[in-house]
Amino acid sequence: MYLFYLGEHVKCLIFLQLNHSGSTARVQPNNVMTVNSIEREHFVSSRHFFLWPLAEVYFRQAEKTLQHRRATRAFSDLLTGGLRCLYAVLLDTTIEPRVELLTRKRICEILLHHTQEYADAESILNRAMLIAKQHNLVEEKFSLQLLLARIFSKTSPKAGKVLLLRCIQEAQEYAKVMEMYGTQGIANAHKWVYEFYLCCSSFQGVQHISKNIHNYAKPYNHQEMILLASILNQDLPMEEIPTRTHQIAVLVLITQIVKCVSEGKILQSREKLNTVHMLLESDTLKWESSHIDFTIDGETSIHLKWLSISQIYILAYLISGICYLPETSSGRASRFLQEGLRISGDFVPHEITVNEYFETDQWFYRIIDNIKCYLIAAHLSRSKFSKAEKILSLNEVESNVFRNLLNGMLKHKMGNFDEAESIYRTILKNPDTPKDVFILSTLNLINLLQDSTEASHSLEWLETSCKEQKNIVYSLWWMILKVSRENTHVQKTNSLLRLTQHSAELSNTQLQYVVFTELCTRLGNYEQAEKMASSALTLARKSKDSIWSFFSGKNVEVLYQHVHDFEKLKRQKEENASMWEEIQKIFPSN
Repeated sequence: MYLFYLGEHVKCLIFLQLNHSGSTARVQPNNVMTVNSIEREHFVSSRHFFLWPLAEVYFRQAEKTLQHRRATRAFSDLLTGGLRCLYAVLLDTTIEPRVELLTRKRICEILLHHTQEYADAESILNRAMLIAKQHNLVEEKFSLQLLLARIFSKTSPKAGKVLLLRCIQEAQEYAKVMEMYGTQGIANAHKWVYEFYLCCSSFQGVQHISKNIHNYAKPYNHQEMILLASILNQDLPMEEIPTRTHQIAVLVLITQIVKCVSEGKILQSREKLNTVHMLLESDTLKWESSHIDFTIDGETSIHLKWLSISQIYILAYLISGICYLPETSSGRASRFLQEGLRISGDFVPHEITVNEYFETDQWFYRIIDNIKCYLIAAHLSRSKFSKAEKILSLNEVESNVFRNLLNGMLKHKMGNFDEAESIYRTILKNPDTPKDVFILSTLNLINLLQDSTEASHSLEWLETSCKEQKNIVYSLWWMILKVSRENTHVQKTNSLLRLTQHSAELSNTQLQYVVFTELCTRLGNYEQAEKMASSALTLARKSKDSIWSFFSGKNVEVLYQHVHDFEKLKRQKEENASMWEEIQKIFPSN
């Protein structure tokens, strides 16, 4: 039995970088290390005038080196050179407070971008925080607190939580004051509230964060922030949503596709998928970086890390494969997934910070592992057992619960029932098994145990779990197993007739031919029974499913014999005999 599964790990591949890195104040080296003419009048020392720009030259060159050569000795030397320039600014005994604050802030940013020197970064930041408070530099204080929260997320999550909750309250009060007096920079004041909310991912779930963002954005009519909240919650409406940039448009569409697939709305997901492919193939596509901006009143923006265009292409092929996985008659799923693997061979991270480089590297290995797992599922659904077994045997395929399920399904399909049963039971005993995988393993185990008492009991208690799932496919498979164990009567036949409609709506080929095969034995009308049996046989053939092709073929054979159509009966017997030989090659001899 093949059952469709969209694991949480796939959703994480889409949204993880967006959530995990949180939102950081946009780093603009050229602006951070320069001052305007008014500020210059207040500076006692001018050392920073040439050391700041010199430091940025080092940092820009280090970024280029990282992009082309990864973290080499040359990169380290350039980074060290830039930091020495900034530390030299701090050695000036006549340094002006704001200059010291900005210098310390930049040092901290560099350390967080490229190192794990959290203690050093915190020490440098504490002095800058003191300056911001002494001189009432509110927005600079917020930017420093955001950096400190990022440090605490790595070193002391509890302290980070206390800090962020206090910062959110202070930022909201600041925004209210700005709104009250109607001064310039109101949008920027609101931005800090969103920045702090997004930084809470170390101790709050994404749904909680998205709810907070939505509740705050709604009264101020911050449309793109409301959209961001819906994206994070993966709860977008299915209608077309106008967007400002290609990046947001693709993110919205992919979020809608994930929601459709999770709910079993496969045909709807494919419509959205076609739009994604059209956008990515458009000559006017603009995808300048892996960052994405959500604006606030068109004045300022939240700058978030998402995916580069190369990552998007790989992700698009994975999602395409998943969308066509239930359609086993076409083989399109495996073609999409194989193409995703092919283009991944040319992927090289082009990040400008070490930490983002490693995050992207980890993302790449996770998505490749997922493509391989779903490719295994695609091969299993079309009885390409040797190909599935070859990928499963590779060491680079990460061992996880989903992979174990696929291994159990391979053993099951190849007739190694004892091994399959052992794998299913191991999955069910694991307390960390996701609900979807638990249900699939139980359904497969019930199918394996056939009419045993344990199978009947398992079927009874599993009903509630299946109905709790958003995706109706679990309930449909449960119903097939239930009906197939009961005597033929009108009510159950009507249930199967309804299942034919549901299986078509889900575009689930295997579900269709299994229902047709079960239904043809219950229909008294010969023409209807022949139509069902022939449809089941056709779909099973297209899906390369020799076992169900044989079952369906035997039903067709019985029907031809019943009406004495000896010519068709002869051809069907020959076909069934040939199919039986194929099955014998798959199953081990007893």
